[in-house]
Amino acid sequence: MQTDSTISSIRPDHLLDQLPEVVYQCLHDDNWTMLYVNHGVENLTGYPARMFLDCRTNYADLIHPGDRRQVDAEIDHALEKNTWFEIMYRIIHADGHTRWVMEKGRQAPPASDTGDPPI
Repeated sequence: MQTDSTISSIRPDHLLDQLPEVVYQCLHDDNWTMLYVNHGVENLTGYPARMFLDCRTNYADLIHPGDRRQVDAEIDHALEKNTWFEIMYRIIHADGHTRWVMEKGRQAPPASDTGDPPI
């Protein structure tokens, strides 16, 4: 049986790394600079999470050129309205093949008064 102290010692990022989906937090910049990305990103893109976190790979560069303008416009619109976005677009996998992505997200809330980053 787990105690409260055992449960409270589980780090959220460890739990997120167990998911097959991609969970991320990035800056709203031209490169989609990653502040956090779980290990699911390697399955999707062919690149390990560390490459995004170290800025050796930019997620924005993987978005298919034919979809980039629409993806940017839809996300910008959602951020301006402070609403959720849900978009489908193509990325170029590390092996050169095209993959479809269905992405849903919204802008992260501001950090709490305690200085903890949003989750």
